[in-house]
Amino acid sequence: MMSQQMDLGLKIDEEIPLTLEEIENYDVEELLQLGEENLENMRYQNCQLIYERAYALDPKNERVLSAFGFFLSTIKQTELARKVLSEAIYLAPDENAKKYLHIAELYNGNDAATFYFKAIEILIKDIQKSDNIFYQNVDYDDLKKDLSQAYSALGELYMSDLCKTENAQSHCLNFLLKSIETDNQNLDAYYQLANYFLETDDPDKAKESILKLIELYAAHHEKEDGFLDGYNNEFFLGVAKVCIELEFYNQAILILDDLVRDDEKNAEFLYNNAYCNFMVKNYITAAEYVKKDLNEFDLSFDPELQAAKKELEGELQKIDVSQAMDNDKMREDEDWEDEDDEEQKMDNDMEVEMK
Repeated sequence: MMSQQMDLGLKIDEEIPLTLEEIENYDVEELLQLGEENLENMRYQNCQLIYERAYALDPKNERVLSAFGFFLSTIKQTELARKVLSEAIYLAPDENAKKYLHIAELYNGNDAATFYFKAIEILIKDIQKSDNIFYQNVDYDDLKKDLSQAYSALGELYMSDLCKTENAQSHCLNFLLKSIETDNQNLDAYYQLANYFLETDDPDKAKESILKLIELYAAHHEKEDGFLDGYNNEFFLGVAKVCIELEFYNQAILILDDLVRDDEKNAEFLYNNAYCNFMVKNYITAAEYVKKDLNEFDLSFDPELQAAKKELEGELQKIDVSQAMDNDKMREDEDWEDEDDEEQKMDNDMEVEMK
């Protein structure tokens, strides 16, 4: 990892793809930084050009291969990503744990576990090195986060692919607890731990785990510090569904509101938000989602979701809207609309007088 970010002097325009001529004088370090910037902004066409150029300059560079392999896995070029990351592992088997974390995600079962165990071995050594003041090339916090994520991933594996192996349940719990001990901000670890306790029929402990996750979510949401960007919408939908299973509907709404704002065309986000609002008697909001937003979708592609929406519509038809918890919100909205109408009328009257 580079200790400082270089100013490459190249303006990245997401509307205009890069050309080879623009980057032909860049060295490998500059290309790796540029690739990372473009990957963060999902400019995949640029990434393809950048990493192919870096590979052409130094095809035996382990860092180039690791970055290129991660990019390929991001765009679902799984077989090629496996090949490139395997080459990076061959060149430097005991360095750079990230390539093991990336390749582990491309495999299942024991194969994935083997890669995670190797990543953990390297990360522990690197963390020990970071205690040495003369070893300056380590970002301690990043190493701890990676180690925590490796433990969490192993916990998930022992809850799924490896659930039939000997002592799987104890391995699962131990890895998840290690994950949280290593990084108590790891949302995935709390999510997996909640799932674990649901699987082992301990809903009270599942509630403790998911409430801790929600507490962290709310804190970072308020700070707007970018922390939540490290998790995708699929992850947060899973969290919301666990909240629903535990009947934490308001907590689920907190997350689902953000998901809908991010993607208002996702029928699953909309339905789950409608359902949670219905369960907390926000009948007006629930009806808006069902009758206005969800009716725009052809849900025949998902019979289960289609049936759930129909059932919710039926329940809403039985409701006395005067009992809705969000009646006050509706009145506030109407008051604002009345004020806006009055202001518009005053503006129009002033325009007439001026004429």
